[in-house]
Amino acid sequence: MTPPATGGQPQRDQSMSDMKNQMIELIRHNRISTSEISDCLGKTDEIKRITALNPGHFCVGPIRFVYAYNCSNWELHEQMTDVQDGEVVVVEDIDCQDFALFGALV
Repeated sequence: MTPPATGGQPQRDQSMSDMKNQMIELIRHNRISTSEISDCLGKTDEIKRITALNPGHFCVGPIRFVYAYNCSNWELHEQMTDVQDGEVVVVEDIDCQDFALFGALV
C-alpha cells in the first residue's frame, strides 16, 4: 500500500527504494562493472585496500555494511547473522591491524 502523498517521509522513502531497485536491476541486467560505475562517478581508489573474496564473480544487490574493531571479529560475526539473501556485504576493519577477519564464517 502506497502512503499518502501528504506524509512526506514515507513517500520519499518509497521513491528512494524504487530508485535503488531500478539501479540494481539496471546493473544486473547490463552486468555493469564497478570500474565502469566508478569511472562514471569520476572516482578512483576511493576505498583503500578493497578486495573481492570471490574474484571473477558478478554480484549486485543492496549493500550490508558490517565492521570489526579493536582486533576482534566478534561484532563482525554478530552482524553477519543479519545478512539477507541478495545483499552485498562490505566489511570494514577498524583498528584490527593484521588480524584475520574471516575464517569458518565465509
